[in-house]
Amino acid sequence: MKFLKTVSLDQAVNLLNQHCTLPRENEMVKLEDSLGRCLFADLLASEDIPYYNRSTVDGYAVVSLTTQGASESIPVVLKSLGSIPIGTMTTTQVTPEATLYVPTGGMVPQGADAMVMIEDTRVLDDLVLIQKSVPPGSNLVLQGEDVAQGQLVLPKGHCLKSQDIAALASLNQLQVPVLKRPNVIIISTGDEFASPQEELTDGKIRDINSHSLAALCRETGLNPVGTTLVRDDLEEIRSAIRQGLDQADLVLLSGGSSAGERDYTKQAILDLGGDILFHGIRIKPGKPTIGASIQGKAVIGLPGHPVSAMMLFKTLVTDFFREQTRSQVPRVMVKARTRVNFPSQPGRLTCQFLTLSEQDGELFCQPYYSNSALVSQLTQAQGFTLIPEEAEGLDAGTVVDVILL
Repeated sequence: MKFLKTVSLDQAVNLLNQHCTLPRENEMVKLEDSLGRCLFADLLASEDIPYYNRSTVDGYAVVSLTTQGASESIPVVLKSLGSIPIGTMTTTQVTPEATLYVPTGGMVPQGADAMVMIEDTRVLDDLVLIQKSVPPGSNLVLQGEDVAQGQLVLPKGHCLKSQDIAALASLNQLQVPVLKRPNVIIISTGDEFASPQEELTDGKIRDINSHSLAALCRETGLNPVGTTLVRDDLEEIRSAIRQGLDQADLVLLSGGSSAGERDYTKQAILDLGGDILFHGIRIKPGKPTIGASIQGKAVIGLPGHPVSAMMLFKTLVTDFFREQTRSQVPRVMVKARTRVNFPSQPGRLTCQFLTLSEQDGELFCQPYYSNSALVSQLTQAQGFTLIPEEAEGLDAGTVVDVILL
């Protein structure tokens, strides 16, 4: 079995998008269950936040014009009309001659256009001495200044973070329309895998990819509905793919995608009437990757090496998901300057793992070298950068985008 003509990562994503689809359906979830979910619709504010003028200090509500020229030696004397307990409203109005005490967060009464901090006042019986002048708008938040009714709060496709949950809670948005997660079946292939109940004997190893790929699915916005471990057997792989297509919107395989005599993924796809879109991507690690379409569903065969499988997920699968669902799956990136030369072989996109350090307020990176079969680099490295396939490495001092792990 030979590799077909290899394609670039962008070409691979485009081929999957042209021939395969992921469902775009919505569901309503509780606010407390919406963290990390992607919005299916724009969210607009249903009310002003705040819905009244609110004080940002403990102090006295005033007509700002009457405080002009006030100082400790020559205070402006106002009559006290009492106080407004927090969480209550009042019909009492402030005038140029009178003031009301308002705690932090309390409602600023009608007539007032500023707040004077309590530290800048003195109280004598029913009089308040204002000892500092304030301009209009001082120490208060106006109605709708934070969010105005009808304003776009979060756009469609946005993936919700903890601070977004706070914003939605302030709007009493207790049910959130989100993208329903497409279902994924994960198939690990290999005679070398021991079951979870077996002891490691006779060259057996543990299956890593089922767990790591399922975690990446959840992290991205996909729903892993099942994992299957099969031997390097054409009929077993064919049967697992067939069942996966019945249960899910996307089938991911790891292992069996190379050009060896016991790598059956390609043949199993062809036997099921699939269309091989590409077999081989110009990327390191991860060249032996297969993309196929069976009845409009994507079947992606990832390499068996755990690191290669995870890197292809973070690039190929994530980009396919983003474009199909139009969701803004976040990639946390920073800029860093290379400390040393980064070697790279031209003709393939290189995912280079990195470690980061800071010096004089600037972030620097240097390569973290490890065999692609060693999963420890995913915990030891702090991120990776993509070296373009046309580049012969990177010179020391180059500023690059680092995708944080």
